[in-house]
Amino acid sequence: MLTSADQVILQRIVGPPTFARGWSYARDGAVRSSRRTHNGTHLIGEVQGTGTYAVDVSVQSAADGRLTDVHGSCTCPVGYNCKHVVALLLAEGNRDPSVAPASDAAGVLSPSNGPTPPVADPGDRRATPTGRPPAPSDWEHSLRSLVAPDSAGDPGGTGPAEPDLGLQFEVVATASPPHHRAATPTSGIRLRPVVRSGNSRNWVRTGISWSRLEQQYSYGRTVLRSSRHVAILTELLALSRLSTPGSTYARMDDTVWLQAIDSRRVWDLLREAVDAGLPLLLPGRPAHPVDYRPEPAQVRIDAVREEAGIVLRPQVLADGTEVPPGSVLFLGEPAHGIAWWGRLGGAPRTPTRLSLAALRSPVDQHTRTFLATSAVRIPTRDEERFLNDLFPALRRRLAVVSGDGSVELPALPAARLVLEVRCGQGQLLELTWWRSAVGASWTEELWDAPSRMGDRRAEDRIVAAVQAVVGAGSGLLQHSSVGQRLAARATLTGMDAVQFVAGTLPLIDALDGVDVVEHGELPEYREVVEPPVVHLGGAVSSETGST
Repeated sequence: MLTSADQVILQRIVGPPTFARGWSYARDGAVRSSRRTHNGTHLIGEVQGTGTYAVDVSVQSAADGRLTDVHGSCTCPVGYNCKHVVALLLAEGNRDPSVAPASDAAGVLSPSNGPTPPVADPGDRRATPTGRPPAPSDWEHSLRSLVAPDSAGDPGGTGPAEPDLGLQFEVVATASPPHHRAATPTSGIRLRPVVRSGNSRNWVRTGISWSRLEQQYSYGRTVLRSSRHVAILTELLALSRLSTPGSTYARMDDTVWLQAIDSRRVWDLLREAVDAGLPLLLPGRPAHPVDYRPEPAQVRIDAVREEAGIVLRPQVLADGTEVPPGSVLFLGEPAHGIAWWGRLGGAPRTPTRLSLAALRSPVDQHTRTFLATSAVRIPTRDEERFLNDLFPALRRRLAVVSGDGSVELPALPAARLVLEVRCGQGQLLELTWWRSAVGASWTEELWDAPSRMGDRRAEDRIVAAVQAVVGAGSGLLQHSSVGQRLAARATLTGMDAVQFVAGTLPLIDALDGVDVVEHGELPEYREVVEPPVVHLGGAVSSETGST
């Protein structure tokens, strides 16, 4: 219950104009329902204004019960400590809103005393004859918070609250995202936060922006119902800025392009958004949902035998269904996901359908260029050369299958690791590690392979065996985001070179799956086991005559 002193403090918090408007709303019966939660520290309810708004108020009090602060969120465009928040507090505070407030000595409004029951929601069947919903007992509150934790935002307590924040995906033709490193795309996907509007319940961009969303998250005063939704979108904004060169957190106006976000973390956020009930929406009325595919899509090559030889056709598969490569927008650089769109039901006037899926493996620019081709035809006379020379390297970039079984594809050769040792002047050694395969004519730098496909797991086991042999402190390891790993290139001099040639290199050469290639003649070092013999000599001094 708000005392006259509490109302004076409330007016100072929200300002006299907002307080006066809230008093008018309470007087006119705009508060449809209200109840306390969280041991009485929160007040939630519905207030009828231009639309029906959900209000959640956190009340802070001193030890003597005096009001000290109010943090009220509302789904109206103002959002924070608005007139609807004031109306809910005044109506719930058992003050008679039919009597106009008088000015106190300080010149602030103070409604006269006279209790009146709060206005109850006519649709609330739990309301008592006095119009007040029954207060839940302690055991009921504990169990309801356990079995329905999302119902706190629902004034009726009958189920999860309807989300008031969404993420809009707008397909823009001839989009040119600023500072994007890849070639300018012909289309792009612009992301924007949206909120529900008044009575129509349509999704609109009015009253919400990336900068406003960030301010709410940073200052901890969320004016929207779900702080989790705000946190997800704020992290999405941070990923966009990290992928945009020259960006700064001081900017107040951001444009977020999905295809310009280079981090695969964006798919974790989208999955988290779906799990948290954050709507992913297309523009329009009504706003159709985005077709988010939880299973990763795959890029592969299908080999089919025809009369003139082998035909290789690039494919993009999502949930086992082929998506025409020409209609795919690759997201990120290297690409970590795809988007494709069409018309709902195929009708030209229906809204656009947008589908999204992460990629099972990254796709670099060279692979994307290849996917733009319709097919590659290998004449019969060149089949053996293709299968023996190019197929192993091709298979490491993309999955290669023969969907109809018409082409017998060779198994991948066993993985190998190649160490090149180059001898320089004096005791200088330059070491380079390469990935390869038994009998293969190709090599790849240790950590620059384009994908994790093929026999990479076998290669990783060999790398782990080498790292165990060289050990820390040898100069052959490097720091990375995943910890210490074998350095793709290293230079050794002095005693480091001596210890490597005499002790470490023979152990590496003995490992299965490792080939050592030497360029130049390695110096031979042998351990001296005899004690050293020191000889001292001298000559007669012409000045002193001593030796």
